[in-house]
Amino acid sequence: MLELLLIVLFIFINAFFAASEIAIVSARRTRLRQLAEEEANTRASIALGLLKRPTRFLATIQVGVTLAGFFISAIGAVSAAVYVSDMLATVPIPIVAGAAGPLGLAIVTVAVAFVTLVIGELVPKNLAVTYSERVALAVAWPIDLISRVMSPFIVVVTASTDAILFLLGSRERAQIPEVTEEEIRSIIEAGEEEGVVEPLERRMIQGVFDFTETRVHEVMTPRTDVIAIETTASVQDALRAFVDTGHSRMPVYRDSLDDIVGVLYAKDLLKSLGLPERDRHVLDLVRPAMFVPESKMVSELLVEFQRSKTHMAIVVDEYGGTGGIVTLEDLLEEIVGEIHDEYDVVEKRIELIEPNQALVNGKVTVDELNEALDLDLQAEGVDTVGGLILSYLGRFPTPNEEVRINGAVMTVLSVHGRRIRLVRVIKTP
Repeated sequence: MLELLLIVLFIFINAFFAASEIAIVSARRTRLRQLAEEEANTRASIALGLLKRPTRFLATIQVGVTLAGFFISAIGAVSAAVYVSDMLATVPIPIVAGAAGPLGLAIVTVAVAFVTLVIGELVPKNLAVTYSERVALAVAWPIDLISRVMSPFIVVVTASTDAILFLLGSRERAQIPEVTEEEIRSIIEAGEEEGVVEPLERRMIQGVFDFTETRVHEVMTPRTDVIAIETTASVQDALRAFVDTGHSRMPVYRDSLDDIVGVLYAKDLLKSLGLPERDRHVLDLVRPAMFVPESKMVSELLVEFQRSKTHMAIVVDEYGGTGGIVTLEDLLEEIVGEIHDEYDVVEKRIELIEPNQALVNGKVTVDELNEALDLDLQAEGVDTVGGLILSYLGRFPTPNEEVRINGAVMTVLSVHGRRIRLVRVIKTP
């Protein structure tokens, strides 16, 4: 009977350490900090202290679990198994009585393992996840005390762990994050479903997260769409280009777009109209251009725009040629969505005809199409739907040509020059 009570005791000790680990790791650190700072909750402060030393905390938990498991196995194998074996030996069945020893050990092993798994691991961990803050506050002081009492052994275990990690190439100490990006995304999506967060707010927050993972070539205006002014153009020609396009600034090039000499601002051009015609030259009005590689992160470019008080940059491809231009508006649109002014001609990028069918502008990104029709199109080395079709065919398509790509039927409806303008996309079952 004593052995059984000891096994039960150590199973509950195992459960205590298992619940402590999950509860403290799962507890919202913001809530613990609020309790510690605003309500002077000592237990919350202790829990935060444990999280600041994750290696020491996890070592304490693991030592406790290991010792509990060791004593459960030892008592079960040595005492409980003998007791069960003696009972089996009295069974009037020769086969059972003859194998009483191995059968007793097997029965005790399976029974103890099952009870330890359910009572000592799964139940306490589930409760700890459900009531993480409450459990964390309850166990923080005992875990901290155990960590201090076992300090010499914990120090040895922690030092050994750090040494092995160092040999494996890990130079950074373990950190338990307060909150992860995925957790924030999930919270925002849940908030939208419950009506707490507006759809626009959710899209903007998601845009902020995606912003740090986006490169310039994904948001730039490609070279084929760039409207620029040649250095030989007259002031009147440049003025007409600004009036026709509605742009406030345009790049100026010599001979070809690969030789950008600067950027012309509409306001500078208007100011020059007060000068005699012989003193008005486009080159005299050009401001220096900012050049950025197409692989640059847009988050870094935004900082450079702010620092230099610039709104436009020339994007340079890997060969040194002009890949396109990128503006401050392009960057902001990644967060707030499309921004249209009174001069923009609004084109529908994706027009859903049916739940599984859409008319798509060739400049739409593959990611946008995947999200709109719940597709899984993979685009290596290309960004747009038009680029994906060109990459797949290896040539320029003809009107009404059909392409099947990974669960989607794409029909090229309209082309202009060397550009795919409109595509019908049907998601296949």
